[in-house]
Amino acid sequence: MKENNKDIVKWVKVIILALYCLLTIATCAGVWNFCKEPLVNWAAGILMAANGLIAYLTFKWIRKA
Repeated sequence: MKENNKDIVKWVKVIILALYCLLTIATCAGVWNFCKEPLVNWAAGILMAANGLIAYLTFKWIRKA
């Protein structure tokens, strides 16, 4: 029973991580579509890259645990 609970917790963490990624993509897409300022668009791109790296490292950590 304990192993089953660990699996459920892992899946919940992965789902939350996926939602975080989707929110990042939606936010950046909104900025890129509606903002004409180049600096803001570059900042959104850098933020998306940083969030992608964080998501990748977090996924590796979840998978390892």
